[in-house]
Amino acid sequence: MEYPDLSIYEYMPSIIPMINVGWLGREHGIPQHAEHPMLAEAIPLLEGRNSRVSRITLGWHDCEFCEAATSIEGNGEFIYYARNGSTYCAPVMLIHYMESHGYCPPAEFIDAILDEGDLDWDSRAETLNAAIRSESEDFEARCEAIIDIANWPDVRSVEALLHAARDEELVDISGEDIGRSLKDVFRGLNSERGDSVVAGLPARVKDGYEGVLDGFRYLR
Repeated sequence: MEYPDLSIYEYMPSIIPMINVGWLGREHGIPQHAEHPMLAEAIPLLEGRNSRVSRITLGWHDCEFCEAATSIEGNGEFIYYARNGSTYCAPVMLIHYMESHGYCPPAEFIDAILDEGDLDWDSRAETLNAAIRSESEDFEARCEAIIDIANWPDVRSVEALLHAARDEELVDISGEDIGRSLKDVFRGLNSERGDSVVAGLPARVKDGYEGVLDGFRYLR
Protein backbone atom coordinates (compact mmCIF):
# COMPACT_ATOMS: atom_id res chain seq x y z
CA MET A 1 0.00 0.00 0.00
CA GLU A 2 1.47 3.30 -1.08
CA TYR A 3 -0.27 6.67 -0.96
CA PRO A 4 1.04 10.24 -1.35
CA ASP A 5 1.45 12.21 1.85
CA LEU A 6 -1.53 14.45 2.67
CA SER A 7 -3.79 12.67 0.18
CA ILE A 8 -7.29 11.65 1.25
CA TYR A 9 -7.42 8.33 3.07
CA GLU A 10 -9.49 5.80 1.11
CA TYR A 11 -7.94 2.40 1.89
CA MET A 12 -10.72 1.23 4.25
CA PRO A 13 -14.14 2.71 5.10
CA SER A 14 -13.97 5.35 7.81
CA ILE A 15 -16.66 7.42 9.50
CA ILE A 16 -14.08 10.17 10.07
CA PRO A 17 -12.42 11.79 7.01
CA MET A 18 -8.67 11.22 7.29
CA ILE A 19 -5.41 12.29 5.65
CA ASN A 20 -2.62 9.88 4.67
CA VAL A 21 0.85 10.18 6.18
CA GLY A 22 3.74 7.75 5.85
CA TRP A 23 2.32 5.17 3.43
CA LEU A 24 5.65 4.51 1.71
CA GLY A 25 6.75 2.08 -0.97
CA ARG A 26 9.30 1.49 -3.71
CA GLU A 27 7.23 2.96 -6.52
CA HIS A 28 7.46 6.53 -5.23
CA GLY A 29 10.24 6.06 -2.69
CA ILE A 30 10.72 8.17 0.41
CA PRO A 31 9.33 11.71 -0.01
CA GLN A 32 11.91 14.46 0.28
CA HIS A 33 10.08 16.85 2.58
CA ALA A 34 12.17 19.56 4.19
CA GLU A 35 13.28 18.34 7.62
CA HIS A 36 11.19 19.93 10.33
CA PRO A 37 13.34 21.84 12.86
CA MET A 38 11.53 20.11 15.74
CA LEU A 39 11.41 16.62 14.29
CA ALA A 40 13.37 15.15 17.20
CA GLU A 41 10.86 16.58 19.68
CA ALA A 42 7.96 15.10 17.70
CA ILE A 43 9.18 11.48 17.79
CA PRO A 44 8.59 10.87 21.54
CA LEU A 45 5.18 12.55 21.21
CA LEU A 46 4.34 10.17 18.37
CA GLU A 47 5.51 7.22 20.47
CA GLY A 48 3.31 8.41 23.32
CA ARG A 49 0.27 8.47 21.07
CA ASN A 50 1.09 5.06 19.63
CA SER A 51 0.10 3.10 22.71
CA ARG A 52 -2.95 1.73 20.92
CA VAL A 53 -3.45 0.61 17.33
CA SER A 54 -6.72 2.01 16.04
CA ARG A 55 -7.32 -0.39 13.17
CA ILE A 56 -5.97 -3.81 12.18
CA THR A 57 -5.44 -4.58 8.51
CA LEU A 58 -5.57 -8.00 6.89
CA GLY A 59 -2.21 -9.61 6.32
CA TRP A 60 1.24 -8.18 6.98
CA HIS A 61 2.98 -5.46 5.00
CA ASP A 62 6.76 -5.66 4.61
CA CYS A 63 8.97 -2.61 4.82
CA GLU A 64 10.11 -2.25 1.21
CA PHE A 65 13.30 -0.42 2.18
CA CYS A 66 14.82 -3.01 4.55
CA GLU A 67 17.00 -5.90 3.50
CA ALA A 68 14.88 -9.05 3.23
CA ALA A 69 16.63 -10.77 6.14
CA THR A 70 15.91 -7.91 8.54
CA SER A 71 12.65 -6.58 7.13
CA ILE A 72 10.08 -5.14 9.53
CA GLU A 73 6.42 -6.04 9.03
CA GLY A 74 3.28 -4.31 10.25
CA ASN A 75 -0.46 -4.83 10.04
CA GLY A 76 -2.21 -1.89 11.59
CA GLU A 77 -2.90 1.82 11.50
CA PHE A 78 -2.40 4.66 13.94
CA ILE A 79 -4.92 7.48 13.84
CA TYR A 80 -3.84 10.91 15.06
CA TYR A 81 -6.56 13.39 15.99
CA ALA A 82 -5.16 16.93 15.78
CA ARG A 83 -6.37 19.88 17.81
CA ASN A 84 -6.92 21.84 14.59
CA GLY A 85 -9.66 19.43 13.49
CA SER A 86 -7.59 17.37 11.06
CA THR A 87 -7.27 13.60 11.40
CA TYR A 88 -4.24 11.71 10.08
CA CYS A 89 -3.85 8.00 9.41
CA ALA A 90 -0.42 6.35 9.29
CA PRO A 91 0.85 2.77 9.18
CA VAL A 92 2.26 1.28 12.37
CA MET A 93 5.69 1.40 10.68
CA LEU A 94 5.69 5.20 10.66
CA ILE A 95 8.41 5.61 13.31
CA HIS A 96 10.42 2.78 11.75
CA TYR A 97 10.45 4.73 8.47
CA MET A 98 11.53 7.85 10.34
CA GLU A 99 14.29 6.30 12.43
CA SER A 100 15.61 3.67 10.02
CA HIS A 101 15.09 5.25 6.60
CA GLY A 102 15.30 9.00 7.14
CA TYR A 103 11.66 9.74 6.39
CA CYS A 104 10.47 13.15 7.55
CA PRO A 105 6.67 13.53 7.53
CA PRO A 106 5.14 16.74 6.14
CA ALA A 107 5.50 19.86 8.29
CA GLU A 108 1.71 20.09 8.61
CA PHE A 109 1.63 16.72 10.36
CA ILE A 110 4.60 17.44 12.62
CA ASP A 111 3.07 20.78 13.64
CA ALA A 112 -0.16 18.98 14.53
CA ILE A 113 1.69 16.47 16.70
CA LEU A 114 3.65 19.23 18.45
CA ASP A 115 0.41 21.05 19.30
CA GLU A 116 -0.14 19.23 22.58
CA GLY A 117 -3.15 19.51 24.85
CA ASP A 118 -6.57 18.02 25.32
CA LEU A 119 -8.90 17.85 22.34
CA ASP A 120 -12.04 19.97 22.50
CA TRP A 121 -15.24 18.01 21.99
CA ASP A 122 -16.00 18.52 18.30
CA SER A 123 -17.83 17.00 15.35
CA ARG A 124 -15.35 14.11 15.21
CA ALA A 125 -16.03 13.19 18.83
CA GLU A 126 -19.76 13.51 18.25
CA THR A 127 -19.52 11.21 15.21
CA LEU A 128 -17.70 8.57 17.28
CA ASN A 129 -20.19 9.00 20.12
CA ALA A 130 -23.13 8.51 17.76
CA ALA A 131 -21.52 5.46 16.13
CA ILE A 132 -21.02 3.70 19.46
CA ARG A 133 -24.65 4.26 20.39
CA SER A 134 -26.20 3.35 17.03
CA GLU A 135 -27.10 -0.31 16.43
CA SER A 136 -27.61 0.52 12.75
CA GLU A 137 -24.00 1.70 12.32
CA ASP A 138 -21.45 -0.69 10.79
CA PHE A 139 -20.32 -2.94 13.64
CA GLU A 140 -16.61 -2.63 12.86
CA ALA A 141 -16.94 1.16 12.84
CA ARG A 142 -18.53 0.97 16.30
CA CYS A 143 -15.63 -1.15 17.58
CA GLU A 144 -13.08 1.30 16.16
CA ALA A 145 -14.99 4.24 17.67
CA ILE A 146 -14.65 2.61 21.11
CA ILE A 147 -10.87 2.90 20.78
CA ASP A 148 -10.75 6.36 19.24
CA ILE A 149 -13.18 8.16 21.55
CA ALA A 150 -10.59 7.76 24.31
CA ASN A 151 -8.71 10.61 22.63
CA TRP A 152 -11.29 12.93 24.23
CA PRO A 153 -11.02 13.08 28.06
CA ASP A 154 -14.64 14.11 28.45
CA VAL A 155 -17.61 12.92 30.48
CA ARG A 156 -19.43 12.30 27.19
CA SER A 157 -16.75 9.76 26.27
CA VAL A 158 -17.38 7.96 29.57
CA GLU A 159 -21.12 7.92 28.90
CA ALA A 160 -20.63 6.49 25.40
CA LEU A 161 -18.32 3.77 26.69
CA LEU A 162 -20.72 2.84 29.48
CA HIS A 163 -23.42 2.56 26.82
CA ALA A 164 -21.12 0.17 24.92
CA ALA A 165 -20.54 -1.84 28.11
CA ARG A 166 -24.28 -2.59 28.22
CA ASP A 167 -24.26 -3.94 24.65
CA GLU A 168 -23.60 -7.70 24.81
CA GLU A 169 -22.33 -7.94 21.24
CA LEU A 170 -19.89 -5.06 21.68
CA VAL A 171 -18.67 -6.49 24.97
CA ASP A 172 -18.13 -9.89 23.39
CA ILE A 173 -15.90 -8.47 20.62
CA SER A 174 -14.49 -5.27 22.15
CA GLY A 175 -14.93 -5.65 25.91
CA GLU A 176 -11.22 -5.18 26.66
CA ASP A 177 -11.11 -2.11 24.41
CA ILE A 178 -14.07 -0.60 26.27
CA GLY A 179 -12.22 -1.08 29.55
CA ARG A 180 -8.95 0.29 28.29
CA SER A 181 -10.68 3.33 26.81
CA LEU A 182 -12.44 3.96 30.12
CA LYS A 183 -9.06 3.80 31.85
CA ASP A 184 -7.57 6.28 29.38
CA VAL A 185 -10.49 8.70 29.68
CA PHE A 186 -10.56 8.65 33.48
CA ARG A 187 -6.79 9.19 33.49
CA GLY A 188 -7.20 12.16 31.16
CA LEU A 189 -9.92 13.58 33.42
CA ASN A 190 -7.67 13.12 36.48
CA SER A 191 -10.62 11.32 38.03
CA GLU A 192 -10.44 8.61 40.68
CA ARG A 193 -13.99 7.44 39.97
CA GLY A 194 -12.93 4.87 37.40
CA ASP A 195 -12.49 1.94 39.77
CA SER A 196 -15.95 2.31 41.26
CA VAL A 197 -17.60 2.89 37.87
CA VAL A 198 -16.01 -0.20 36.34
CA ALA A 199 -16.65 -2.46 39.34
CA GLY A 200 -20.12 -3.45 38.15
CA LEU A 201 -19.26 -3.92 34.47
CA PRO A 202 -18.72 -7.22 32.60
CA ALA A 203 -15.53 -9.16 33.27
CA ARG A 204 -14.05 -8.50 29.81
CA VAL A 205 -14.43 -4.75 30.36
CA LYS A 206 -12.82 -4.97 33.80
CA ASP A 207 -9.94 -6.99 32.34
CA GLY A 208 -9.28 -4.22 29.80
CA TYR A 209 -9.50 -1.56 32.48
CA GLU A 210 -7.08 -3.43 34.71
CA GLY A 211 -4.67 -4.11 31.88
CA VAL A 212 -5.30 -7.86 31.58
CA LEU A 213 -5.31 -7.83 27.78
CA ASP A 214 -4.90 -10.52 25.17
CA GLY A 215 -1.48 -10.01 23.58
CA PHE A 216 -1.22 -9.10 19.89
CA ARG A 217 1.77 -7.95 17.89
CA TYR A 218 1.41 -5.20 15.31
CA LEU A 219 5.08 -5.13 14.32
CA ARG A 220 7.41 -8.05 13.84
